[in-house]
Amino acid sequence: MPEPTESETLLASEPSAHLGRNEEPDENIAAETNYATAMVVTGLLLGATLASMDVAYNMATYALIGSEFHNLENASWLILTHELIHSIAQPIYGGLSNTYGRKRLTLLAYLFFLIGSSLSSFASSFAQALLGRAILSTGVSGMTILVTFTLSDMVQLRTFALLQSVHSICETAGLVLGGILGSRLAHSNAAAWRLWYQVNTGMIFVPLLWVLVTMPSLASNRSPTSAQSENVWSLRGFFAKFDILGATLLGTSVFSLILALELGGSKLGWGNAALIVTYLTAISSTVAFIYVEINRPGKALIPLNFLSNKTVGFAIGCNSIAMFGYTASLYQISFFLQAEAYANSNSSNSGLSPLYVGLGLGFLVGGLYVRATGNAMAAVFIASSLTSICYVSLALGLVEIGGMLNWAVLLLLGASLATTFEGLIVSLLSFSQSAKNDRALLIGMNSVIVSIWGTLGTKTSATIFHSLMFKILRSEIRNDDLADDVRYRSAALSWR
Repeated sequence: MPEPTESETLLASEPSAHLGRNEEPDENIAAETNYATAMVVTGLLLGATLASMDVAYNMATYALIGSEFHNLENASWLILTHELIHSIAQPIYGGLSNTYGRKRLTLLAYLFFLIGSSLSSFASSFAQALLGRAILSTGVSGMTILVTFTLSDMVQLRTFALLQSVHSICETAGLVLGGILGSRLAHSNAAAWRLWYQVNTGMIFVPLLWVLVTMPSLASNRSPTSAQSENVWSLRGFFAKFDILGATLLGTSVFSLILALELGGSKLGWGNAALIVTYLTAISSTVAFIYVEINRPGKALIPLNFLSNKTVGFAIGCNSIAMFGYTASLYQISFFLQAEAYANSNSSNSGLSPLYVGLGLGFLVGGLYVRATGNAMAAVFIASSLTSICYVSLALGLVEIGGMLNWAVLLLLGASLATTFEGLIVSLLSFSQSAKNDRALLIGMNSVIVSIWGTLGTKTSATIFHSLMFKILRSEIRNDDLADDVRYRSAALSWR
C-alpha cells in the first residue's frame, strides 16, 4: 500500500467501503450512524463503561480482598492477573472475532464477565478470588476492545473518530466512578467489596440483552467457500485457524516479565538466580514469539510484519511511549499524595481528577478535530509535543504536586494524551483501509504492545520510588524512627 505523503490527509473525504464486504446481504450495516447504529453503540458503551468501573474497583479494593483472606503479601496478583490477561486476550479477541464474528465474541465476553463476577462474589479463599478475577478480566478485555473492532466495521473513519472518542470518554468515566466506589466501600465495611461483584452479576444482563437484540451478526472475514473448507466450528478447524503457539509464547513472555518486575528489588535481589532465570525466560520467549509471528504471516496472532510500515511503526511507538509515561505519572502522583502527604485514597483520587477531566476533554476534542479535518497525524504531532512538555515539567519537579499549576499541567497532560491515543488509533485504521481483514489484528497488536509498556511504566515507577523511599525518609526523620514511619507509609501505599 502506498504511504500517504505529508501533504495528504490520512482519512478520505468519502465514506470508506464497508469492512464486511464478504458478509451476507441481509447482515450489512449502514455506513452512516443511523438509529440502528446508535442503538448498537449504546449497548456496547454500557458494557465498556461497566468493564472500566470494574478495573478501577479492583485497583481500589485488592488490598482489602487480600487482607480478608490473610494473604495480603500476594494481593497484588489480583492486579497483575488482570494486566497479564488483558495483554494477551485482546489480540486473541481480534483473531477469533475475524473468524467467528464480532457479536458472538462480544456475547462470550459478557458471559466471562458474568461467571467471573459470580465466582468473586462468593469466593471463600484467595485462590477462588484470583480465579474469579482471571475469568472476569477475560471478559473485561473483550468488552473494551471489541467496541473498537465493531465501530471500525460499522462506520466510515471520520465518524469512527468521533464515536471512538465517546467510547474513550465512557471508559474514563467508568474508571473515575469505579475508583470512587471502591474507595468508599473499602473504608465502610470489611466485607463490602463483595457487594460490587453481586451487583455486577445482575447489571451485566443489561448490555448482554441489549447487544443480543440490537446488534446484527457481523459476519466473519471469510468467504463461504473457505468457511466450508476450513470447518472452523470443529475442534480441528479451530486449532488450524487459531495461533496456539503464538498465544502460548506471548503468554509466557508477558507472565515472565510481570513476575520479574513484581519480584525484583522487593522480594528478590536483582542478582538472585531465580530472578535472572525469569528475565531470561521473558527475553527468550519474546524472541521466539517474534520469530514465529514474522514467519507465519497468514496465521499470526499479531501482524508484526506491519511494523515495518512507517505509519504503523510511528503510531504504535508513540502510543507505547505515551502509555509508559501516563502510567508512570499516575503512580508518581499517587505515591506522593499517599506516602509523602499522608493522604488517603479518596484524597489521592481527588488529586488525579484534573488528569481524568483532561482525558475526557482530549478524547472529545481529538475526535471532533479528526472528524472535521481528516488529518489525524497533525493532531498527534501537536498533542505529543504538549505531552512531552508536561512530562518534563513533572519529572524534573518544575511543578509542585498539589498546587494550582500542577492542576493545570495535569489537565493539559490528560487532554494531550487523549488526543494522541485518539489520533494514533485512527491512523492505524487508515493504514488498513486496503487490508480491512487486518483491522482487528492491527488494533489488537497496538493494544498488547501498549499494555506491556503501560505495565513497564507502573513497575518502573514503583521500583524507583520504593528505592528512593528510604533516602527521602532519612532526610526528614531520625534514624530510630525510620522503621515505624516506613511501616505506616507502606500501609498507606497499599490502599492507593
